[in-house]
Amino acid sequence: YRPVSQLASRIHELSVRSPDCCLGAVHLYYPHSYSLMHPVYSAVMCALTAQVLKYDRERIVSLCSAALTANLGMYKFQDELNQQKEPLDDKQKEKISQHPQRSTQMLQATGLDNREWLDMVIQHHERDDCSGYPFGVNSDAIHPGSKIISLADSYLAMISDRAYRGAVQPSVALKKIYKLANKDNPTSFLAFLKTLGVFPPGTF
Repeated sequence: YRPVSQLASRIHELSVRSPDCCLGAVHLYYPHSYSLMHPVYSAVMCALTAQVLKYDRERIVSLCSAALTANLGMYKFQDELNQQKEPLDDKQKEKISQHPQRSTQMLQATGLDNREWLDMVIQHHERDDCSGYPFGVNSDAIHPGSKIISLADSYLAMISDRAYRGAVQPSVALKKIYKLANKDNPTSFLAFLKTLGVFPPGTF
């Protein structure tokens, strides 16, 4: 897990030094597979949003580390899903619903005992209205960092090409996220919106 922390620290440094370049990369530069680029860009979005929220460096690095490893439990499976046009079968749905726990277990197997990092990973698909997974907890039980990762994850998924649909325009993606935002979670969303702005760098 230490190399992940080092990468997270580097992402934080770049996001402070060149925020517009980082956002430009998120919208324009995909030299590798989705499974590789998604966690990196998720960490970039989290770092930028956390700066708006005035998180300190240690907290931002922890958040970025969680973003980089949130989907570890379904790493290669992501590319398979991106190429699939058919509806998910029951086995695939089970893989998806279990990946937060699987990611957490894989991190713990490396010796990671950072409770905040682990909590953000296992909760990044929980929702304020209890409709999330794997536990269906309410807003008060969800780590604030998990909510930021969730926003970044949703946004990046929407603006990425899939076999069954084209990429959604960033402005449309933001509108969709706004509709999903619960009144109990305005802080994360407003910070995320401020991070991107109306016309994010790298969009047309």
